[in-house]
Amino acid sequence: MLKRVVQSLKCTLISIIIIFVLVFILAVISYTTGISNSTLTVCVYLSAIFSVLIGTLISARICDTKPLISSLITGLVFYAVILGITFILKHNITFNTHFFAMSAGIFATSVLGAIIGK
Repeated sequence: MLKRVVQSLKCTLISIIIIFVLVFILAVISYTTGISNSTLTVCVYLSAIFSVLIGTLISARICDTKPLISSLITGLVFYAVILGITFILKHNITFNTHFFAMSAGIFATSVLGAIIGK
């Protein structure tokens, strides 16, 4: 069990690095072009989904048994990190459609990563 958690944490770190790189690229694009907020929001959602998918795919591939559990652990830790960063930056968490869309996207992508990974 401990091995699965450590592997999931490593995969979560990969996902977090990917999303930071993608969000940085989006920030540069936003600064240099006239991209709209709605387009930028969709791109951030897609970046999160892509980074979780990559992390959960790796997690499912490297685990010996129960890839769904490993992928869900990766997704849950990623979700907790994103919530923590949001709370640190905004000092609150707003439960609105954006919150629920991001939550559903992360968990659905975790399951999808496990299915595709194995």
